[in-house]
Amino acid sequence: MKTKKVNDIGDSQPAFQTVVDKFNELKLSVARDAFIAQSKEPAYYGMDFAERLALILQPELLEKKKRRTERVLKESKIDDKTVSMENIIYSDERHLDQALMKELAKGRWLENERKAWFVITGKAGTGKTFIAKSLLKQALELGYKGKYIRANHLFDELELAREEKRISKYKESFNKYKVLLIDDFNFQIVSEQVLEDFLDLIDIRYERAFLIITSQFPMDDWYANFQSNKNIVNKTRADAIMDRIVNSSQCIELKGSSMRERRKD
Repeated sequence: MKTKKVNDIGDSQPAFQTVVDKFNELKLSVARDAFIAQSKEPAYYGMDFAERLALILQPELLEKKKRRTERVLKESKIDDKTVSMENIIYSDERHLDQALMKELAKGRWLENERKAWFVITGKAGTGKTFIAKSLLKQALELGYKGKYIRANHLFDELELAREEKRISKYKESFNKYKVLLIDDFNFQIVSEQVLEDFLDLIDIRYERAFLIITSQFPMDDWYANFQSNKNIVNKTRADAIMDRIVNSSQCIELKGSSMRERRKD
């Protein structure tokens, strides 16, 4: 009588269906499909059990990572699917430090105990938001939760949350995001209370969470712009905000003409 190979599990055997049912019960559909595919390929029969199991579980892990990345990308509010560290354009007129960007692309900035802060400045259309979103997307793909928000929306939401007496809860909602991207930071904050609440957000993140800010204004002009803004009564509070950001951030300054105009050509 012919002896059946130990690893040759046909799909007619009860044991095979039991394993399939367990995969279904655990909601591991990708691993289930890999297991079924293996059962039909004799090349797998001579492999070690642990090797075969690893090959079954690997696609499941990859699929879960893909779904998680898609979920956190949606939650982060990044709506541009083209953003990527690999798609950053380097040209002489941009004055973009290619060595720095290549180093950032390795993701080691996410590993430091003191969390990195970046300020990316440049005129409208120079691509500062693209670079900022690329850094945020990189963090998301490496397992960090993040959020994108325009500065004017953040200031409006802070003011509204204060009016509706839910400001503490609103500010605490940012704690779950390890990386926060504030886009198009400007100098139109007029309410002293908004300044104070914004300062709280900055303080909470100091050395504990990542912060990325974009602005059309060069960092060297920030103090002067805040001081000259007659709508900001509390200059001390404004100075505190500048002190936290300017002295804690690495600046990436973009030059040149609008990238949007170049794409039209």
